[in-house]
Amino acid sequence: MIRRILRRGWRIWERIFCRLYHLQDVPSEGIKLLKIGVQPYRGKRIILQDNTEINPGDMVACLHLNSEQALLLHQPGSSSLRTGVKFLRQAKWAWKGLREMVEREDIPSEVKAFYSVTLFYRGVLAHGMEVRETSDWTRAWQSLYLRWLMVLYHPTGWQRLKTRKEVWAPKEIWISKQQLLSHRNDTHQRK
Repeated sequence: MIRRILRRGWRIWERIFCRLYHLQDVPSEGIKLLKIGVQPYRGKRIILQDNTEINPGDMVACLHLNSEQALLLHQPGSSSLRTGVKFLRQAKWAWKGLREMVEREDIPSEVKAFYSVTLFYRGVLAHGMEVRETSDWTRAWQSLYLRWLMVLYHPTGWQRLKTRKEVWAPKEIWISKQQLLSHRNDTHQRK
């Protein structure tokens, strides 16, 4: 009951946030798992694995997990493994939708890279992404925020957070626009 009320209030906040930051859904064959927003990069200069240089002020696209949609993947009585497999399938479709957005030029051409801060960074290397530590000054509040979302939306969120706490540290995931597009070509060549 309390969780439902909190979710309702949080949903209102998320709608306001999406409007303020002009977030749009990433097209997908399944649920709309990801949202994307374009913004200037505010961190320290970084160089990605493919030598793409990201400087303060460069345009980047931030990926946001659509928590409401992710909640739809949890079926009562369904195992964590089954839910995880569904999540991976939806993520694969969202990834395809993101590439299509770049190819259709739905994302401004000046965007150099895509990134997110997430608890779900395991397995992203298979999609051509790289994992980086979050900056010291943001780690604490990002961890608190992402854990709050886990408790709010995951059916067993509180119990999951109590186990293996080191697993629930947020990380940044990055991929350059060029790497995103070339990874698509690599995937097609392997089939």
